[in-house]
Amino acid sequence: MKPSDGEGTVISTTSEPEYYFVVVLAGQSNSMSFGEGLPLPETYDRPDPRIKQLARRSTVTPGGVACKYNDIIPADHCLHDVQDMSRLNHPKADLSKGQYGTVGQGLHIAKKLLPFIPANAGILLVPCCRGGSAFLEGDEGTFSESTGASETSARWGVDKPLYKDLLTRTQAALKANPKNILLAVVWMQGEFDLKQGAYATQPGLFDSMVEKYRSDLS
Repeated sequence: MKPSDGEGTVISTTSEPEYYFVVVLAGQSNSMSFGEGLPLPETYDRPDPRIKQLARRSTVTPGGVACKYNDIIPADHCLHDVQDMSRLNHPKADLSKGQYGTVGQGLHIAKKLLPFIPANAGILLVPCCRGGSAFLEGDEGTFSESTGASETSARWGVDKPLYKDLLTRTQAALKANPKNILLAVVWMQGEFDLKQGAYATQPGLFDSMVEKYRSDLS
């Protein structure tokens, strides 16, 4: 019997992927691991060997195997976003079972895509989300080529630290293998801008950032 998750999806048992379809995740809290339910890494949130992510933290999981910024590592329910949610544990979490942190949808988006890509390929997630981030308010934070955007970064826009994080990590994912392909950017954001008087300017700022991103990648 092949292993499956809580939805009945068969978990891959193949060897390491030969290349990856890159899926970038960006935006604010509803685009990342803000789910407060108990993680279920043995069933519903089970990782898949064909689904990886770009590292940001110093270990793959809290207290786990060491990793470096932009390493390709296994993806699980709590991805390496700008905002670190791995330290916030459910009151009933059993850390010995890997039930650490909060829960996001990135892993599940990737699982839904697996049946549509070649069997020798995988999904490489590029988590770049920051809860509470906006175009019209929030601290800009800082950016470093070696660590990405600081966790204080909360402002989107052309050439802001969050944008540089998004761009350079996308580039790193594509350069990791000449066969890698940018499949999609999953963006969820806007709530924090909605309460601003200048909310009507948000779509234009977003469009300008998208145009710059596409130009910088070309």
